[in-house]
Amino acid sequence: MNLRILVPIALIAVGAGLYGLSGRILTSNTSQPEEPKRELSGQIQETEEMATENRVRIWTAKQDILPGQFVTADTLQSRMVSYDEARMHGLAENEEGMIPDINIKFVAGMVAGDNLIAEQWVTNADFVTPKQDRYVDLTISENMVPYGMKVNPDTIVGGVITHGSYVDIIALSSQSQNLATTNKIKDFRNISISPVLMAVRVIKVQKTEKPATKVNPATVEVSLILELTRQQIAKLAIAKRISQLEFHKSMGPKQAELIQANSGDVLPTYRAIKEYRAGSSSVR
Repeated sequence: MNLRILVPIALIAVGAGLYGLSGRILTSNTSQPEEPKRELSGQIQETEEMATENRVRIWTAKQDILPGQFVTADTLQSRMVSYDEARMHGLAENEEGMIPDINIKFVAGMVAGDNLIAEQWVTNADFVTPKQDRYVDLTISENMVPYGMKVNPDTIVGGVITHGSYVDIIALSSQSQNLATTNKIKDFRNISISPVLMAVRVIKVQKTEKPATKVNPATVEVSLILELTRQQIAKLAIAKRISQLEFHKSMGPKQAELIQANSGDVLPTYRAIKEYRAGSSSVR
């Protein structure tokens, strides 16, 4: 082959090879920085996960809370804090090296056991529930006396009665017999109903369920602990021994005064007995 033809062909081949090599070099140089980027993003993600894991949920008081004051979810607030802050407040790690979240179990009627200040960290140990012994002492008002009595669940009228509710105590009585000892009324002409105590605060409600037996069906016993004055205790002690009592969720003293009736209000054909005294008469 002619030398003049071979030289140009050789030059073209060498040029093509150099171009391909430069392309691979450029591609390698541009792709190398991506590896550190992926490694850096992985480190950031790992750091964020560790920061999330090393946080614990705690509860604090929203405002100052006095002993015996009711505590609800609205009274407290929760937030996440770091392990370092948790350790500063005395929270300890468990065997797995973790600090458990503080979980508050809210119970109906729960109260503060001691003075709590705003932003104070709290746990279940700071609160007292109705089942605990200190509850009555914490919730009773000054100069008032706790008075407990068992009641028939059927005598609780007017909605749910629970810790802190106010009730009106109504008596069904008779002038001719003691209704506290019997449910059978012998003489309907002397029956009347009237309020005994109005707007009485219920400190505590206790319910005991007794399972059914071969002889007796299942029953529920209810006991109320009322907040009374000594004068009210004396009045109620007499009322429960001579009459049948009902407990109505209080609508206020004015409404309770309307709960008065006798046999004549129920039986239209009943004629009241007139009693004559010294020339005057009165309706019984």
